[in-house]
Amino acid sequence: MALAADELLHTKNPVVDISYKYGYDSQQSFSRTFSRKYSLPPQAYRRMHQSHPA
Repeated sequence: MALAADELLHTKNPVVDISYKYGYDSQQSFSRTFSRKYSLPPQAYRRMHQSHPA
């Protein structure tokens, strides 16, 4: 899951592509598992950790 989280932060790959890459059968299954570990769904995690230029 750490690799998927890293990919969310360092690429613009769609969540569905990341979920399949890491062996999940659906984006919903990936999002549910991700949310349990990180307390945020993948899209929110990506938005929250994006750097904002000053």
